[in-house]
Amino acid sequence: MTTRIVWKHFAQLGPFRWDRIAAEAAARSAFGVVVPLAIGCASGHVAFGAYAALGASSAGIASFQGESRTRFAGVVVASIGMALSTFVGATTAATAAWLLVPIVAIWGYFTGLAVALGPRWSMVVLQWSVALLIAVGLPFGPAGAGVRALFVLAGGLFQAVLIAASWPLRPGLREREALADSYRALATYASLLATGEFAAPPPAAFAADAAILDANPLLPSSVQLTFIDLLEEAERIRASLAALAATSDDPERRALMRDAALAITLIADALTATRTRRTRLISEIEQALIDRSVTADPPWRWAGEALLGQLRAVARIVASLEAVRPQEHAEGGHEARPAIPHQSTAAWVLITLRANMATASEAGRHALRLAVTAALAEALVQATGLYQGRWVTLTIFLVLRPDYASTVYRGVQRALYHCRITVNS
Repeated sequence: MTTRIVWKHFAQLGPFRWDRIAAEAAARSAFGVVVPLAIGCASGHVAFGAYAALGASSAGIASFQGESRTRFAGVVVASIGMALSTFVGATTAATAAWLLVPIVAIWGYFTGLAVALGPRWSMVVLQWSVALLIAVGLPFGPAGAGVRALFVLAGGLFQAVLIAASWPLRPGLREREALADSYRALATYASLLATGEFAAPPPAAFAADAAILDANPLLPSSVQLTFIDLLEEAERIRASLAALAATSDDPERRALMRDAALAITLIADALTATRTRRTRLISEIEQALIDRSVTADPPWRWAGEALLGQLRAVARIVASLEAVRPQEHAEGGHEARPAIPHQSTAAWVLITLRANMATASEAGRHALRLAVTAALAEALVQATGLYQGRWVTLTIFLVLRPDYASTVYRGVQRALYHCRITVNS
C-alpha cells in the first residue's frame, strides 16, 4: 500500500459514497438556517437572527439522525438543550467565569455518556455542549442571555416544524424505497448463491428496519402494517436463502437461486414503480412463480418450497398496496398504529444511562475521560486568559471519541479543516 493510499485511509477521505447524499434533508436544513438569518437582516436585528440561525444550524445537524418521529423528537430535544446551554454559558461567562470549569465537566460527562444511547442521541447531546461553548464567547446578564436563548430555541424548533411539514409530501415513498433496497440486497445474495458459492447472509439489519419501525406518522395503519409484513417476509426469505446456501450444491439449486434472484429484483422494482408499471411487474412475478416448483427430491426441497411460497406471498402483499394507497390518510387515521421501538422511550434512555454510568462500561469510561479532559482544558484557558480559548475545549468535545482510532481520525480531520480555514483567511 502506497503512502498516498495510507494517508487517504487515515484521514477517511474516501471512497466517496454518492448514494449517501441526502439532498432533500440538506436543502431543508439549509432553508431552516437561511430563513431566520434573512428575517434578522431584514428587520434590522442581525444579532437575534444570527442566534436563531445558530440554533437552526445545530438542530439541522441533529436532523440527519432518525427517520420520522425519532428525527422530530431529536431536533426538539436538541433545541431545548441548546437553549438551556446558551443561557448557562452566557450568564456564567459574564458573572463567574471560573464556574465554567465544573459546568464544562458536567456537560462533558453527559455528552460522553450519551454514546451509550447510539449515534442519534449522541449527536443530539453533543449540540448542547457546542451551544454552551459558543455562548461562552458572548457573555450576557440573565436578561440578555434569556432573550438569546429563546432565539436559539426558536431557530431549532423551526427545523422541527420543517420536518413535520415534510410528512405530507409523498407519504410512504421513503418506506417503499427502503424496502426496495432491502429486497435488492436479497437479490444480490441469491445471485451469489446461483454461482455455486457458499456464503452466509450479511449480518447487518435491513435498510428498511428503521424506516418501517419509525414510519411516517401520516401513513394509515393498514399501510404501515403492510410494510411490516413485507419486512418480516424479507427476514424469512433471508433465512430460506441461508438454509439453501448450507446445502449441497447442484444445478437445480442454482437454477432456483437464479429464478429467485429475478423474482426478488422484480419485487424491489415493483415497490417503487408507478401504479401501471407495478401491475405489469406483479404479473411478471406471478407468471414466473405460478408453475415453479422443486421437481426432484433433493435434501433441500423443504427450504426451496418455503422460499417459493414466501416469494408468492410477497407478490400478493405488494399487489395489495394498490388497495390502500398511502395518500388516503383519513381512512386509516383512527386505527391503532404500530408502536415506536422501545429505544425511543424516556424510560429506556434513563435505564441505559444508569447502566452505563459505571467505569466498567466503555461509555462510562469515555464520559469520565471527556469530562476530565474538557474541564482541565477549560481550567487552563481560565488560568492563562487564552484568547478565544473556548475553541480548545470545543475541539475536545468534537474530537474525543470512545475508541483510539476514531479519535485519531477526527483529530486529523479537524487539523486539516483548520489548515484550510487558515489558508483561506
